[in-house]
Amino acid sequence: MRVTFVRHGESEANLAGRWQGQGDSPLSEHGRVQAVRAAARLPVGRFTRVVSSDLSRARDTARATGREPELAQALREIDVGRWEGMRRDEVLERFPEDIEAIIRGDDIRIGGGESWAMATERSLAELTRLLAGHAPGDELAVFSHGGIITSLFLRFVRARHRRPLPLAHMSNTAISAARFVDGEPLVERYNDALHVPAAAPSRRAAFGDGATVVGLACLVSEDDVAALAAAAPYLEDVDAVVALAGADRALAQHAAEALGRPLHVEETSDPLSVFELHPGRKLLVPVAPSSADAAISEFTRPIMDHGRFAGLSAGTLTHLARTRSSSLVGDYGVRLHDRSPEE
Repeated sequence: MRVTFVRHGESEANLAGRWQGQGDSPLSEHGRVQAVRAAARLPVGRFTRVVSSDLSRARDTARATGREPELAQALREIDVGRWEGMRRDEVLERFPEDIEAIIRGDDIRIGGGESWAMATERSLAELTRLLAGHAPGDELAVFSHGGIITSLFLRFVRARHRRPLPLAHMSNTAISAARFVDGEPLVERYNDALHVPAAAPSRRAAFGDGATVVGLACLVSEDDVAALAAAAPYLEDVDAVVALAGADRALAQHAAEALGRPLHVEETSDPLSVFELHPGRKLLVPVAPSSADAAISEFTRPIMDHGRFAGLSAGTLTHLARTRSSSLVGDYGVRLHDRSPEE
């Protein structure tokens, strides 16, 4: 059985930079546009069930698919207690001890509300309930919140820690998916925001000064290069395309031309060597799916269990990032052949 997870569109609270937690902040005008774009990339007709958090920002994102969702309170965002409605600078000023505890990695009750462990167990119990009784070929859509979906995927990949976060912050309306085999999840897709390129989770600026970002593009045909070209807005901050030894040089050259970026030719065949060869930059590396799988396995070994990821296929894109303090996955299995992004 496959479950597709979608974060809600931009809310009024997101727009204002305020913590919303379980407060019912509605979608902004832009958030409604994002919801329509996400719906266009979803296999709505294949979904056996569509389930949503009962908060309006998730419910109305689900409704953009044309399906009326079942509502589940247990899929709400984490309860942030006294932080509700506050800006981040206000939280820093009023709750410095809480912030220090979170930075240390303590799993405290946020604002006196829920801890991340509590929120994760709540949502995982609801997901387990939803999965019960479904046939192997069924497909379920779950519309929820960034914190909840990320927490579930941290559990799916058996992350070694929560802080620093080994999975990048989730974009509004990002699409993620996991296939469940005998109750065990295999991650097929994470944080795919191709349809909202201005909010691409792989943008170098999102990782801070000095970050190095490597995009592994599984390109095996000219059709894949054409799909990459259509995704150019998602990749607008790429510095260059890197051709590795043993890779298809012609496809790499065509990818560079499609994005209007220079091509760097390297003697190494190791995609992860790009981090050391081009520090502080964002590079796109065309690779075969098997090479991408091996590189991601090596990259994630210290931070999570790569055995929980499904293998990548041609026409997908995955971003890995190294910052001054951490390594993390920005997105995984972004589907380049889906509807061309617009913004």
